[in-house]
Amino acid sequence: PYAMQAYTLGMAAWTALEPYHPEELIEALFGIFLAFFGGSYLVTLAAIEAYRLCGWNTTVKYLRIIWDDYRAVRAESRKDDEVDADNDGIADVKQISKHELFTRKLKLAAKSCNPDKLSMALGGLYTGFMGVVATLRVQFAQTLTLGAVIGGTFSKYAQKVFGPVMDSIVPSEYAKWSPVIIDYICRAIGVSIAWTVQRVISAFYSAVRGAQLTSRGVLSYAARHGYIPGHIYDEGGVHYAMLTFGIAGVGFVWQLSNFMQLPFPFNLIFFPITVVEYFLQYFVAFDSLPQH
Repeated sequence: PYAMQAYTLGMAAWTALEPYHPEELIEALFGIFLAFFGGSYLVTLAAIEAYRLCGWNTTVKYLRIIWDDYRAVRAESRKDDEVDADNDGIADVKQISKHELFTRKLKLAAKSCNPDKLSMALGGLYTGFMGVVATLRVQFAQTLTLGAVIGGTFSKYAQKVFGPVMDSIVPSEYAKWSPVIIDYICRAIGVSIAWTVQRVISAFYSAVRGAQLTSRGVLSYAARHGYIPGHIYDEGGVHYAMLTFGIAGVGFVWQLSNFMQLPFPFNLIFFPITVVEYFLQYFVAFDSLPQH
């Protein structure tokens, strides 16, 4: 219900703003996000691009199937809310415990939805998600391999330096685990270094790409509403280039100065996206590191 209310309010707001061409400002806002924060979300942005290219249409189709099932269940649930089987003037759902209500609605949902379509839709969404994960693994395989190589190089030196220290700390019956622990620590450090390098590259790319979107959106909006002469909005002109390079430079320096981390309060504002980023990183890196 809350999702539907939010969707309805969003569509109403969009309809009210359409005369002002909000799509241009949204493009500019997204460009600012890319220019100043893109390096922190390299996997999420790569996943969005992968979805857009290879899985978006299929995902929308399956989401519509799930949405149709949800609407059917909701309609039956509303009818059930009015049932008064004992004719005492009070709806049955108001005279049962929360546990009984949950069980009743669960049975109603099972009867109302189409299990074949729902199973196909959920399976399709999972297949699409894993397809994007596979695409990301291929895309970031070089980064992971670089991290493993760096870690392996460190490991050989670390075994000589820290091996005797570990042997003196760890009981003799567990000493055989010391080389393995040192190796995995080095590999973790190596992957962290490789990801940092990749983040710097992604920060530069996102700064340039975001600056292009911001310049296009801002200049287009300003020219459409007569705030600037129309000839200024020319992607081959000097004004567009100066604005783009200026935003890109500031955005890239901002990201570097914060070490591709989000300062307060942006870390709180974008916390949900950060969770998605770590979630995708896990799926990309899991079982993808080269083995010995």
